[in-house]
Amino acid sequence: MIENDSPVLKAPRLGNNTILVVDDEPRNLQLVGEILRRDGLKFIFATNGADALQAVKEEIPALILLDVMMPQMSGIAVCKTLKEDSVTEEIPVIFLTAMSEGQDAVEGFAAGAVDLVRKPFIREELLARVHTHMELAATQAHMRNLYQQKTELITTLAHDVKNPMAGVAGLASALKDEMNAGALDMDELRLILDLMEDSATGMLELVDGVLNEERATVSNGTKDLPLQDVASVADHLVKMNALQARQKSIKIRFMPETHPQMRVSRRMLTEMFDNLISNAVKYSKASTYIEVRVGAPRKFQSGFRFEVADGAPLIAEELQNSIFEKYKMGAQDLVGRNSSHGIGLSIVKRLVDLLDGRVTCSNQADGRGNLFCIEIPVTDSTL
Repeated sequence: MIENDSPVLKAPRLGNNTILVVDDEPRNLQLVGEILRRDGLKFIFATNGADALQAVKEEIPALILLDVMMPQMSGIAVCKTLKEDSVTEEIPVIFLTAMSEGQDAVEGFAAGAVDLVRKPFIREELLARVHTHMELAATQAHMRNLYQQKTELITTLAHDVKNPMAGVAGLASALKDEMNAGALDMDELRLILDLMEDSATGMLELVDGVLNEERATVSNGTKDLPLQDVASVADHLVKMNALQARQKSIKIRFMPETHPQMRVSRRMLTEMFDNLISNAVKYSKASTYIEVRVGAPRKFQSGFRFEVADGAPLIAEELQNSIFEKYKMGAQDLVGRNSSHGIGLSIVKRLVDLLDGRVTCSNQADGRGNLFCIEIPVTDSTL
């Protein structure tokens, strides 16, 4: 029964506020439900353990109020089952127990419960424990999310810095070779130094963009960004990757069909294009060729299309969608490619999604290699 019905100060709530109440006594369900309803909390009921587990499959609650003593399947057994499942293990469970069920409550804590409320219920105590554990769970989930974001940020930054760093190293090596051979031409020297400067500038822009949370800006609107010549960005990256291609006797052909202009982050274009071009150079067979094309989109009325046709081993049709998932590219035995961490294509997919576009992988019609295609539409923010 409810012993006190005085007003209770409400704690702020984060996210989902649905509570699952599990008890085999209808009277208890009615009383707990009334307390939660008056506090503005959404709740669902289950009268036995099996129904409780089924309810959790249909809707993940923010918290579970679980009776200890129930026929067929006890609350302790329900709690153990929840904690053994990675999908439900983080749901806080508070036991509802009679004074005589102390030992069962101790076993419940061992099973993974976070707290207990004794019957008869005191309204303030029940709500205080509910709000406390909902807040704790929400805070823990928020901290896990922040940790995941930080990890992904570091991984992305490390990957995106790697390509221009490799370019600088390759250019420096070429410069040393020219000097050692005594065949250093001033025009060629100027070109190499310009490319090295561009690579270093690109790395600085990348770091600045991350620190300024440019991705968040793009996802919320790009009105303040300057118009970018998409073909010009692609042409620059083809030149940046030409040295690595030449070392494998690979020719890169840049074939612009149009010169679309869009109000979009140059850094995002660079990340998307460079990942595809550098992958093509890395995985294409020696003495083949790569075609890079920029043109009008086929799936959107306006915007641009960016394609890279490589000379690499064919990617199996069943892998052409999943290859954009993080770490999928490491499966050398599946795609016949060199070892890779598989981060680049997942970055491309994430950036394309931010721009409401699409990215695909397919085999070229002549079987020469694979075709990666990005299409980005013009939106209100990119006009």
